[in-house]
Amino acid sequence: ILDARIFPGGDRVVTLGSGGDAIVWSAATGEVLSRITLLGIGVHWVVRVPPSGKEIVTAISGMWGDPAVVWELATSRPRHFLTQPRDTMRLLEMSPCGARLATAGFHLVFLWSIAEGRLEQQLRAALDWNSRLALSWGGAHVFASTTRSMQIWCGETGRLHRRIAVGGAFSHFALLSRGERVVAFAPCGAAGVWDVRSGELLQALPGALGNCSQAMDPGDVGVVRIVTSPHGDLAAACGLYWPPSPASAAAVEWATVWGASTGRVLYMARGPSDENEMFCSIAIAPAQTMAEAVLY
Repeated sequence: ILDARIFPGGDRVVTLGSGGDAIVWSAATGEVLSRITLLGIGVHWVVRVPPSGKEIVTAISGMWGDPAVVWELATSRPRHFLTQPRDTMRLLEMSPCGARLATAGFHLVFLWSIAEGRLEQQLRAALDWNSRLALSWGGAHVFASTTRSMQIWCGETGRLHRRIAVGGAFSHFALLSRGERVVAFAPCGAAGVWDVRSGELLQALPGALGNCSQAMDPGDVGVVRIVTSPHGDLAAACGLYWPPSPASAAAVEWATVWGASTGRVLYMARGPSDENEMFCSIAIAPAQTMAEAVLY
């Protein structure tokens, strides 16, 4: 499985397999509800689900001109092909409301209307192999991380709105409050919540890596994922940490959950890495209690 997403409502799951099919499953029974045979012109490596739950979006990567495709679930047929006019597609993300899609290569970010399949905006960017994308609600702002800073553009004008730096690479990030705040994690072990409008650090998030972030080198931390809760009150991250000494020391797996407004560590897990079972992803469900909220 190359990628998987849960549909709004939590009743269905779509998986994207290396065999060339996107499969929609019943979350309750595990039954296959529908299957889309994807086009055989490249490897479909990512899938996204708009809030309507009536379409899925996949992306083909690795060759110049490979498109993102909007598929109708009712007919299992493609509705739109979104082909970047320049730059090989490497990144794809959707706005939380499902109205806009962002695709990017190394030098350009493209904003698309999902409903119309139309290119709406083109942003000049200096991205790298570790860059990641995100869109605020409605696509009003576009976020991209680089090895030096986070770049934030206005989605309507295409102008650079702000750069935020943390003294190191912005390796992973997630949005809060419909994109008004951003939670970010740097390889130096620093984590925090920043205000998008002012660029100010609102709240530091201590205790990342299970309190083992001293003497950190940029290459020592591998963050697998950082996420936020639907209500914007929680932030969570998981990954691997390589102790600086001794050289033979085993990697450490870690997962940490914070209160996004208080910075208080609410939950922490840390232990030796097992090559057969690793913290590879983390999610926060819209649950009533903390015990039910964190899944990894």
